[in-house]
Amino acid sequence: MKKIVIFVDLLGGKGGTEKVINDVLVHYKDSSDFELTIINFGSVSTKKWVNKQVKQFNILPFPFIQKIKGIRKVLFIFELLLFSLLKMDTVITVHIDTLKVLAMARKINRRNFRIASWIHFGLESSQLFSSKDINAIKEYSDLFISITDENTKILLNRGYPAEKIATVYNPVKRQNRLIPSSNNKFISIGRLTFDKATPKNNKEMFDAFYLIKDLDWTLNIYGDGSDRSYEEEYVKKLGIGKNINFLGWRDYPFENITEAAAIISTSTFEGFGLSMIEGISYGIPVISTDIEGPRIFLTLNNSLTYKLGDVSELAKILRCFIEKKIKFYPQFVNQSIESFYEDNYFLKFDLILSGGNNDSSK
Repeated sequence: MKKIVIFVDLLGGKGGTEKVINDVLVHYKDSSDFELTIINFGSVSTKKWVNKQVKQFNILPFPFIQKIKGIRKVLFIFELLLFSLLKMDTVITVHIDTLKVLAMARKINRRNFRIASWIHFGLESSQLFSSKDINAIKEYSDLFISITDENTKILLNRGYPAEKIATVYNPVKRQNRLIPSSNNKFISIGRLTFDKATPKNNKEMFDAFYLIKDLDWTLNIYGDGSDRSYEEEYVKKLGIGKNINFLGWRDYPFENITEAAAIISTSTFEGFGLSMIEGISYGIPVISTDIEGPRIFLTLNNSLTYKLGDVSELAKILRCFIEKKIKFYPQFVNQSIESFYEDNYFLKFDLILSGGNNDSSK
């Protein structure tokens, strides 16, 4: 049986990365071929966001640790000691800055475990990524598990070997329940970050709705974050607060949605866009900025896109939905992402865990 460790540190416990990790762990929890374990340093305890039947170890599982200055250097020491002792076939990390620690641990360990990098953001557009990170991936990882075609192309262009890349995207559960369409009930799902310097850029969404405040519409927002109170005050200031419902974080938001016109994303960058593709699986179309990540699954059959920053164009699209000049059919929206559903995804992931690592898995 292959022993696989998924390694995380300083994660918040909520978000697309955590959901994908949990989906993968749950899929393999009863496998006779692979034993998957998650090891967490300094994040919210995985017991809060990983299925309880999954093998998991939490070391310093306290959220406040993330705020301690210089804490990552301290964690690196613990991580180096632990991985110098463990027996495993593959370690998959979601953090670039832990690759060197794992490479050092492998030398001490004297076991030739494989180091795989599984990055959950877009390499080109993310402020979290640099040339130094490219060099770390090239020097220390034996495999790059890519969630987008763009990430794959970037690595190839920077000299990372094609045989070390597996492009698998992210898993999406096939839904039997389709959510009926509505012309004026819009949805937003994700962390609440306000301006254009932040990932979700919600101000752009609010400003677009302000331009159509004369029309009949509602916006339900599923998510939370440090900017929530500021956003609530802003929509009141615009005079559209009565149309917008801040519903907070929901683990399964689609269970609460009975009808929807579209899911809106004004993101400045996305690693993949998990909430959008999940919405598509329920038959809900997407209105999104035209950015790296979601481009791989957004098509004419399931979405409309606009240029980041073009508030008037976004308002025009919203108006077309409300005035019934645009119509998507849930069954066709649902069928538009066939290659992303879990049954296809895990065929690719099986190959990775078995030791295969080239892009024949695409």
